[in-house]
Amino acid sequence: MRPFRWIQFSEFESWGEVNAWAGALFPRKPATSPEFVALVARLRAEPTPQARLTDALAFTQREIRYFSLSFGESSHRPAAPDLVLQRRFGDCKDKSYS
Repeated sequence: MRPFRWIQFSEFESWGEVNAWAGALFPRKPATSPEFVALVARLRAEPTPQARLTDALAFTQREIRYFSLSFGESSHRPAAPDLVLQRRFGDCKDKSYS
């Protein structure tokens, strides 16, 4: 709990404007590296949605380390899924983007 009242200001006039700005940071471009395509194929081969989710989560937790580069554009724009898989690290927005 904060002992003092405070207010924040923004150049955005509505949450809709914030949504439009943030949505542009996460373009829907498919990852195309051979490693990513093979990983997706392996996950899709799982027999149930729950098994696919469990395998994807286990892979991410085991293989993609959390590391934040929060300066400049990297503070708010996620790295491409192919790049995260290649370098095996990313922060929360990188790891959840694909």
